[in-house]
Formats: sequence, structure tokens, C-alpha cells
Amino acid sequence: REACDFYAYIGLPIDFADELTEEDAAPLPRNEESDWHVQDQSTGVAVDTDWSKPKEKLLASAIAFTHQGQELAAAFRFADARRLLQSALEIRERLLGMDHPDTAETCQDIASVCQDEGDYDRALEWYDRALEIVKNTLGEGSSRAATLYNNIATVLQSQGHLASALTLFQKAQAVYESSLGAEHPETADVYSNLGMLYYDLGDYGQAHQWCAKALDVYEKMPEPDELDIANVDNNIALL
Repeated sequence: REACDFYAYIGLPIDFADELTEEDAAPLPRNEESDWHVQDQSTGVAVDTDWSKPKEKLLASAIAFTHQGQELAAAFRFADARRLLQSALEIRERLLGMDHPDTAETCQDIASVCQDEGDYDRALEWYDRALEIVKNTLGEGSSRAATLYNNIATVLQSQGHLASALTLFQKAQAVYESSLGAEHPETADVYSNLGMLYYDLGDYGQAHQWCAKALDVYEKMPEPDELDIANVDNNIALL
């Protein structure tokens, strides 16, 4: 209800996408190896930051750019998403500094878009940059650091660097258990990721133990997420 007031406050024009066309709703094409192939559907987004605005309005613009960038990434408009997130990063670097948790958050968002694109090397560069800032500002034992350990591990796993991924998943697990507790859904996410990493390593006994541990946490939640439960059920069935 208040979104319109917010966008009016920062003076940012917002283009909302039309409803999905028949072409948009069609299944994504597969590549020759039968993996999902996601094509960048960017159309070209121009971002012009008005630096004459007050600081609070510029920072509000960075928030708006971030939300729009995430929505564009979800619509497979990766190049457009990166342009908006780069603008958000520029604002936060200028006004908050290079070593600020919000700056790290934008670096993490850019890394996530690169990961979705399949550009794992660039994703790692941005995740590493975000992690360095978080370690300097919030500490290695913060939950934000654990999230980045987990994200970096998923990229390394995609690249086939399973031993390095395992080390980082275990690091994320230790921090989450210490800061959030063993019964927290984010901790359970790492348990699930560990399970599938052990699956890739061929250690199905360990894989089953970690997936079962994640499932136990998910099912005990006051409001269980049925999708999380279904995903782990599916993984256990694979095992």
C-alpha cells in the first residue's frame, strides 16, 4: 500500500512489466546436455543517478534499484538487473563507503545474479568481495558471513570443487549453529546443502543423515514451508 508513496518520495519512475504473454509462459528451452538453459531476456535499462538529490533520497534510490534488480533477475533479465545493482553499489560506495555492510549486501546481490547466469568465476569474485567487507565490519562469526560461506560453497560445488565446498559448508554450519541455533531454518538449509554435497561425493550414508536432519528441522517449524519439505523429501528419494 505504501510502495507508491515511497517511489514518489525518491522521484524514481518505475516501469512495471505487463502480464506474462504466451511466449513468456512457455517452457524454457533445454541445451544439448539436457540441462536447463536460461537465456538472458534483457531489453536495456538506462539508469541515470541524480547526484544533486539529498543523501537520504539517494540511499532510498539504492534500495529501489536493489528491489528492481532482484525482480529483473527473477525474470531472466540479468544484464538489466546488473545495471541497476551496479547503480545501487555506486550510491552506497559513495555515501556509505567501500567497507560498509550495505555495500557488501549489494556485492552479494550482484554475485547472485552472476551465479544465476552461470558465470561462476565472476560470482566468486563478488561473493569474495562481500565476504571481506562482512568479516571486517561484522566479524567472521556473524550470520551474514555464514550466508556468504554457504553461497560461495554452492558455486564451488557447481564448479566441481567439492572438497573446498565441503569446508565452507561446514564453516557455515558451525556459525549458524552458534549464532542462530541448530533448529533454525537457515541452519537446516546448510544441512540440506551438506546432504547433497555428500551425494555428489558418493557418500550416500552421510548424505541421508544430513538430509534427514534438515527435514527434521523443517517439519518442527511453527509454520512449516511445504516447498522446503518437498525438496528434502525429493533428495532423500534420490538417495
